[in-house]
Amino acid sequence: MQTRIKARRTAAAMIAGILVVAMLSTITLAWSSMTQRATNPLSGTTNHGGRLHDHFDGENKDVFAENFGNAPIFVRIQLREFMEVNGVSFCDQADIDDPSTWTVHVPAGAVNHNNLPAGADRQFRDYVTWTMGGQTWYMPTFNRERDSIESETSGMGEDYLVSGGFDHATPGSQTAIGICSDRNVVNDGSANFWSSGDTATGNLRYTYAVAGGNFINQVQNNVTMYARQTVAPEAGTNGGVITMAAWLARPADQRVGNFWVIDTDGWAYWAAPLLPATSTSLLLDAISLTEPDGEWFYGIHVIGEFASRSSVMEWNISEFGGISANARGLIDVVANRMPRVTSLTINGGIAAVNVVAGETVQLDAFISVRYTDNDDVTWSSDPTGNVSATGLVTTTAAQAGTHFYVTLRADIDDSYTSIRINVTEPTP
Repeated sequence: MQTRIKARRTAAAMIAGILVVAMLSTITLAWSSMTQRATNPLSGTTNHGGRLHDHFDGENKDVFAENFGNAPIFVRIQLREFMEVNGVSFCDQADIDDPSTWTVHVPAGAVNHNNLPAGADRQFRDYVTWTMGGQTWYMPTFNRERDSIESETSGMGEDYLVSGGFDHATPGSQTAIGICSDRNVVNDGSANFWSSGDTATGNLRYTYAVAGGNFINQVQNNVTMYARQTVAPEAGTNGGVITMAAWLARPADQRVGNFWVIDTDGWAYWAAPLLPATSTSLLLDAISLTEPDGEWFYGIHVIGEFASRSSVMEWNISEFGGISANARGLIDVVANRMPRVTSLTINGGIAAVNVVAGETVQLDAFISVRYTDNDDVTWSSDPTGNVSATGLVTTTAAQAGTHFYVTLRADIDDSYTSIRINVTEPTP
């Protein structure tokens, strides 16, 4: 996701420059090894439901993450910035049209990915002030497709994937999802645009599970959503954003909570499992800019990565940078508090059951969970219609001599197991 601001001041007229502002969005879904331009997950993987939010109106800039799925997830976000004045970039290695070369925003005293000396970002701060942390109201995403890596942008926004790349001179497109596509309610990116009790109606894109661990995308028209509030930052965490050094200094029993931890490489890690139907607190809340003389350009590039407990180590091969030793320690601490299924079986774990065509058989679910009280499960069959919500399998006379599969899926983390149903011929 990217914010870009471009302006030119005409010296003769001495008038304020024209502002053209947009955002570019990039999401890497680590659980499926997706990169910023990938459109399909690897076979056999399961996506869990993270969505990056960036809402911007020129000053207000709300950056946070939402979990629209059924399972807890890990979240990390990196912010990169670029600025040039009169055609001269603040960083020689940075290319205005290649956000991957932009300068990573790092805590004071750290070294960024372009090997600039400590404190080099002070040149940015001479012109641009960031306000970090906080809380806001938001509209949940209407895009719940698990294989979608579009972001949720609003206001003067541009999504990298929709735009097909970044050209600083050419405005791009907002994400064509949710309320942006419905257009009956359009978030202008301003602070406090949404409030308690607000609703929006649009077309919900979602993914549902079928037997065998597969997913199918569907669209449900005219769905009404209610505004939610991002989680409140934990007290004593500077509005919900602390450095890795501060995290390491915290007592062991205070290292998991609702706050961001910014590592020396610029990656900001959410220090808790992000539970379903919730969001993080704000990582970035607003920017203010002191306009330089002459022609200038400023941009912020936001990268969000989401992972399940079983695939979070794939962040080590992210094209945007791996996991530091300290971040690995943070991930381990968070993982130990991740709600999860410890056991899931059907009828004690047998591989198949036989049922006479035209008759029924009741399947039993066995599930054990940790760090959660949610032991809900969902039954499905392939083909559909052969199992009820309680696990009762029905067959027809026409199915004699065939077989099908029934899948049991845990709602808390999408763990699943399947059993084969062999439909036998009736006894003469």
